[in-house]
Amino acid sequence: MRGADDYIRIAAYITSLLDRYADAGRQRGCLLVERRTDESQPLIDALTVRGIPVTEPVLPATQLFEGLRLKRADIDGVSRLHYLFQQALPWMAVGMVALCLSSAFGALYWRHEAGALEAELYQAQTQSVGSTITEMGSALRSADELVLSQRERADFVRLAERVRQTPDPASLIRHLREAVPASIELVEAGIVSDDTGVLIIVAGRSASVAAPFAAEEQFVMALKRLGYEVVRREITSGLGNSLFRLALTWSAP
Repeated sequence: MRGADDYIRIAAYITSLLDRYADAGRQRGCLLVERRTDESQPLIDALTVRGIPVTEPVLPATQLFEGLRLKRADIDGVSRLHYLFQQALPWMAVGMVALCLSSAFGALYWRHEAGALEAELYQAQTQSVGSTITEMGSALRSADELVLSQRERADFVRLAERVRQTPDPASLIRHLREAVPASIELVEAGIVSDDTGVLIIVAGRSASVAAPFAAEEQFVMALKRLGYEVVRREITSGLGNSLFRLALTWSAP
């Protein structure tokens, strides 16, 4: 609690301020004392003793200051900044609301843009995957065609090789007639063809009792000169004759 002397000193200080304003040629209007509690009553009494009239306020001090212009208000530096800050608070609130709204609208806009960009990216990826699948299908078809063509080519090569290893029947008969000696009688001649190759089978018997093997050897040598090779040879000797069977291969000269 303040003592009576404190309020007297405050009243004296206020009186000196009023006198200073009067000496400076300023018009003294009024002195505002905001009465919040009964604690201000001793100050009012001290001011009355000093000859400063004190009346009841018609408005609260806050409403009165709000109605005054800042440049005409008697406010010191710190209070001035505080008052300016209070005056700027509504505008700051409006600015914050505007900033929040702009942020919200910006977020909605960029969310829409992100969705559109994601849709475009998905469409581009889908088209890329589709084109890749199409290209892979074309590549697989080309590979199948290439494999088929290579297979056909291999079949053709094998067929050509088989044709090269197989004499025509007329040529085979002519060659056998040219090569066979008079002492040998041919009883079989044919062409056997499978996956392993082509074999020419020739069977006959030799009527030469003195030298049957010599006649067969003469026949084999004559066939070799015509392009034939013996891959298997079977000979069976009997009374008065000799049976033989030859497996031959042939290649076109």
